[in-house]
Amino acid sequence: MAKLNDVYILAGSNHEPEKNLQLGVKILGEYFNIVTVSPVYETLAVGGSADDPHYLNAAIFIETFVILEFLQRRLRQIEATCGRVRFDADGNKSKIVTLDLDILLFNHEVSQSIVAPLPHPDILNHAHAIIPLADIAPDFIHPVTKKKMKEIATHFQNKPGLKRRDDILPL
Repeated sequence: MAKLNDVYILAGSNHEPEKNLQLGVKILGEYFNIVTVSPVYETLAVGGSADDPHYLNAAIFIETFVILEFLQRRLRQIEATCGRVRFDADGNKSKIVTLDLDILLFNHEVSQSIVAPLPHPDILNHAHAIIPLADIAPDFIHPVTKKKMKEIATHFQNKPGLKRRDDILPL
């Protein structure tokens, strides 16, 4: 019998982000059971300059019977449907991100995969990942640190450059 997987995904966009986040969540919902979506947060680009377009991010909780590898492929297909181009004509990582869908947590799995490490390292390193995740999964225990998401989030609560955008609904 197939196992129901609990998956937390971070959606982000810096190109027409209101439109692309909503479109990405809508398409995701066509393939998977969306349980809940966090509020949207606006942030500066990680490692970027103040002139770079700001990102909008939201965390999404889905339940699915599909395996991790299939889920990863489907997320890349959804990104492509939303116009995602990973590299520019010169082979450099594109600064224009129509939609980025990263798996933050897949059940309680731990993996050191270079392609898709679990749990995603951004949970411990970036406010744009942990704050929306803690909004929808405050008591979820990080499988490595053994801390609740709301506890990890407290270290990022007052970081500059993170703004909750209640004027934007991800659905």
